[in-house]
Amino acid sequence: MDALLVIDMQIGICTGRPCHDIDGVINRINALAAGMRAQGSPVIHLQFDGAPESAMAPLHAGWQLLPPIERPDMDRVIRRDASDAFLGTALAESLREAGVTRLLLTGHATELAVDTTLRAALSHGFDVVAVADAHTTCDRGALSADTIIDHHQQIWTRLASPAAHLELLSTATLLRSGFTVASPGNAHYHVRASASFRLECSC
Repeated sequence: MDALLVIDMQIGICTGRPCHDIDGVINRINALAAGMRAQGSPVIHLQFDGAPESAMAPLHAGWQLLPPIERPDMDRVIRRDASDAFLGTALAESLREAGVTRLLLTGHATELAVDTTLRAALSHGFDVVAVADAHTTCDRGALSADTIIDHHQQIWTRLASPAAHLELLSTATLLRSGFTVASPGNAHYHVRASASFRLECSC
């Protein structure tokens, strides 16, 4: 069984500098989540608990999950205080109890929680799909968000993991294939647009 992880899509991480293609990322996460729910697969939102003085401090406005991300009652929320979503949480145990063997990773930020959780998932023996167009970050110094995303996606495809398998797939390919093993080629899938929600990144 698959599970969709939606990482740190919270108000506080998106205030300050622009996040790369944030509206598109939100739309694609919502489309993936709807498809997962339709086939009975779990959708898990990972919520970061920041330091007390930070914008991400628990119960502060910035800690809240982004309103445009659809989250029906059937979805689960797991709180954590580390970039690694498995560290100090019941994530691995709950996934195994549900029979999950493959994780679809989405969210923010590409080079922080997404990258760290991806590597940890492989180490825990879960197959991983990094959804190529459903994770985001912001510019950092001389590095543009585009450069950061492209670099990490190239690195991910070169990771050695004998216990688990990693794929880099687009939202359209996953939806077209019904989340089965995807075939190459250009896929087109209509993603319903949500209301405009301009976000920026404070990280």
